[in-house]
Parts: sequence; C-alpha cells; structure tokens
Amino acid sequence: MMAMIMKNQFTQTVRVSDFYIGKYEVTQKLWKEIMGNNPNYFKGDDLPVENVGWYGVQEFIKKLNKKTGKNFKKNLQCCFF
Repeated sequence: MMAMIMKNQFTQTVRVSDFYIGKYEVTQKLWKEIMGNNPNYFKGDDLPVENVGWYGVQEFIKKLNKKTGKNFKKNLQCCFF
C-alpha cells in the first residue's frame, strides 16, 4: 500500500507492507466504559472516538484486553486520530 503524506508543501511516498483495521469503530460508550473518560469534542455514545493519540490507544487496548480476556493488537491506531 502507498500513501502520500504532506510535509512542508512537499509530498513523501510511504510504503506499508500490511496493517490491521477494525471491523467496527470504537464508540464513545465503549471508550468511557474501558477508560472512564470521554476526550471527544463531538459527544455521543454512538459516535466514534476521536481526539485520542497513539499512547491513549495503547492504554485503551491494554485495558480492553484485561477486561475482556482477549488479545487485541496493540498497533491498532488508524481510526483514532
């Protein structure tokens, strides 16, 4: 996969060998249940999470794994920015 990234008025080509994407968006309701807060600008239980950085996502996945007993991947981040 290739993507073009804008950087100071120039473009940069980035090649990604593979990546994971969730089947469903993480809702604010689920985020609040796992993390205990809602960092979103646009509020609504059924709306997707936004305004969360990479470290926040890592913590969310760690807590989600602990709560569910499942092993979700820690490199899932694309849908949160």
